[in-house]
Parts: sequence; structure tokens; C-alpha cells
Amino acid sequence: AAVAAAAAATTTYRVAPLVVDVLGRALVLKLDGASAPTPPLPAARGKRNVHMTLLFHSAGRFSRAEVEVVQREVDAFVQRVRGDDGDGGDGGASYLTFTLTPWGKRSDAVQGELAELHAAVLAA
Repeated sequence: AAVAAAAAATTTYRVAPLVVDVLGRALVLKLDGASAPTPPLPAARGKRNVHMTLLFHSAGRFSRAEVEVVQREVDAFVQRVRGDDGDGGDGGASYLTFTLTPWGKRSDAVQGELAELHAAVLAA
């Protein structure tokens, strides 16, 4: 019964536009600023650099060219899922949805279309 109640209380978030950026040695999908999900993430209030890590370099940083390649893969994924280019300029058709489950002290496990996007980026 507790599992069913927790599942019923799960919030589904929408994020658009989908922006890939470099954060340290990681390529991330931004989840703040203009790309903040709706409804707002409760744990993100007052935090900077809210993101979902897509790829991580153990040494060195990602180049702009690598960012562009991953951004194209993100846009292609949105095109396959929503039939849209992913730029967010069309009234919201370019969004992806996701849910969160607490994972560790400062992170959440992402499920839904953002998790599928992550798998597609890793496979590309």
C-alpha cells in the first residue's frame, strides 16, 4: 500500500528547451534558467547549475564540437519522440517528461523520456 501511495504521489515534470552544456568535465542537460522544468523542482530552489549529467570525461573537458554533436543527438531524439526540433520556440511541443526518485544524498534518479534520452546519447 505504501508503494502504491508513493507511486500515486510521483510528480511528472516537463523540460524545454533541451540545452546541452559543459559543466566541469561533464556534458549536461540544463535544468535551470530558461530550461527549468515545470512544475519547478522542489530541491532546486536557490541552487545553481541544476542539471542531468549525460556524459563525463575522466580527463580533460568536452570541446564545443562535441557539445554540438550531443546537442544534435538530443534534438534528433526530441524529433523522434515529439515530431519537433527541440528548440522550445513552438509553444511547448518540444518538451520531454520525466519523474524523479531520490538516489543518494544530493541526487535523484531520472525516469521517463529523459532517461530514454540519456540511453540514446550513450548509444550514439
